[in-house]
Amino acid sequence: DLFHATTSFGNRGGEEYEWTYTTGYGTAESVWAGCYSNLKNVNYFLQEAAKVDQTEWSEEAKAQLQVFVGEAHFFRAYYHHLLVERFCLAYNEGVNKDEFGVPYVTVYEPTSDSAKYPGQIQACGPK
Repeated sequence: DLFHATTSFGNRGGEEYEWTYTTGYGTAESVWAGCYSNLKNVNYFLQEAAKVDQTEWSEEAKAQLQVFVGEAHFFRAYYHHLLVERFCLAYNEGVNKDEFGVPYVTVYEPTSDSAKYPGQIQACGPK
């Protein structure tokens, strides 16, 4: 599963093996699009879950919703982690602290206006 290359490797999955993703490599685009598509779904769920009227719900149903909300928060962090891991430089203070990171998206705001798309954030690591 491409973890260790063998003599019959043939460079299949070479970019993943060497962590040399480029914009010309289709898998990089798929990872980017897949993560942001999943973030869209997670953010939509979180926004809609906050609007649910639970007055007539059982305590068990309320607790189950909280489990789902917690899992959604986990997946939002996980997808951002995948993006940072693959598309950001390692954070080295003084060397690349001003490099751009990935857009951090926490709201569901569908639009076809590309001017409203979230931009890159400054620095991938803590300040």
